Amino acid sequence: MDHPQQTKIRSMIELLHRRLQEANEKGKAALEVEYKSVRDGVGVYIEGAKTSKGNTSQLFGVNGAEALRLFRYVCYEGFVRASSQSDLSNSYGLVAVETVSRFGLLEIGELPDPKEYLLSGF
Repeated sequence: MDHPQQTKIRSMIELLHRRLQEANEKGKAALEVEYKSVRDGVGVYIEGAKTSKGNTSQLFGVNGAEALRLFRYVCYEGFVRASSQSDLSNSYGLVAVETVSRFGLLEIGELPDPKEYLLSGF
């Protein structure tokens, strides 16, 4: 049985993984994620959606501050890899999520293709 917080973490990873796949299918190399920790619009907005409906907190049933904390957590803990220019310490920013790490894929039960993993090591 999973702890409720672990379920939320997995949900964030799964959401980023799905949206990153969609972005890749459209020819984009990364997924743009905007975050805000300021009074109006606190939360995480994927692919530049700036309405309250674009706030991931709506998807998880949490407030914007918790959605932001979950996003920062999955980035800091290495579940997803953001571009080297990404800085999550500001109160507002735009982050380019480049990939879901092998660790992240294992967490959500999406094991990477063994051949692809082997080739990435070369």
